Amino acid sequence: MKPKRPKKPNDEDNIFHTIWDLLDKKIPAAALADAIEKHGICTYDQYGRFDFTDEKGKARALYLLEIYYKWDSTAPEERDPEDPRSPMDQWGCCSDNQYAHFGWTDEVIPKFDNFQFFQSTEKKETPSERRERLSARVKEEKRKGTKAFLQMIAEEEGVSISRIKQIIYKKTPNSSFKY
Repeated sequence: MKPKRPKKPNDEDNIFHTIWDLLDKKIPAAALADAIEKHGICTYDQYGRFDFTDEKGKARALYLLEIYYKWDSTAPEERDPEDPRSPMDQWGCCSDNQYAHFGWTDEVIPKFDNFQFFQSTEKKETPSERRERLSARVKEEKRKGTKAFLQMIAEEEGVSISRIKQIIYKKTPNSSFKY
């Protein structure tokens, strides 16, 4: 079922957070891709209506993230010597910068798995701290008798069930972990 049409963005109380903005704030391309696949992404259509995009638009947004990820994961010395700028910066001067066409408003923006939009003085959670926190959470929900506890925790964290399993399962010799 398609979610209801979000309110049109404005600069006061319903800001449009583009994938350009979010990548610039160091939200990983993988987190954005997960959010697009799980929650959809918004844009303006050819008539100026603001709404969640169709599958073709989602595919376009994911392709843009793929281009950015490939650039970002390439060592600086291996990037194109003619133009080492990021794909977002290469298109920055163009009126058709696709990275600024897709995003979410304040009312529909998904959680990005412990990523902060703004600089914080709080200590970031380490992978081992996250594993401990989520393992304790799984044990707690099992103790309570919660059905579909992995699904519930995955939705709260904004990731898939398989990702929760990967996080909490620490591979060691002779290890066996039951959910």
